[in-house]
Amino acid sequence: MARLFRLDRALIRVAGPEAHDFLHNLLTQSVAPLPAPRYAALLNPQGKVIADVILWPEANGVVLEASVERGADLVRRLTMYKLRAQVSVSDASDALGIVWSEAPFDNAAADPRFPDGRLGYRRPAPIEETSDLPNGAAPFDALRIAIGVPDLARDALGEEV
Repeated sequence: MARLFRLDRALIRVAGPEAHDFLHNLLTQSVAPLPAPRYAALLNPQGKVIADVILWPEANGVVLEASVERGADLVRRLTMYKLRAQVSVSDASDALGIVWSEAPFDNAAADPRFPDGRLGYRRPAPIEETSDLPNGAAPFDALRIAIGVPDLARDALGEEV
């Protein structure tokens, strides 16, 4: 059995009939169809990264997984961009968490940055399922640094890259 950890991440739910089109017009990755998690970014008009995210499909929309440091700003920007789109943007961090392991486990997907599993496996889960798990920040950081994956929220200033 894989050793499971929780990752402290901001989870933002974008739901509604126009959720996929709304995100498709804002992010660097195609959102529709979204059969599996994808890695994407929100850029500023000059093409610099505001936030990098992992997109998780849901029945009525998408959950964006982002760094805690960028979560509040991401919610603010998405809310500002929605204008008349039939979408709702909400912080789902109180209801959802991220479960992570270096080895495959039930209903988990490989981190979309390395689909071969070198960056481990993860999935969103109800917060009750993640609260008793040990914090996985240290083992995850050790793994990502070993294979050369930056954490844009910590390794670069906002809108620097």
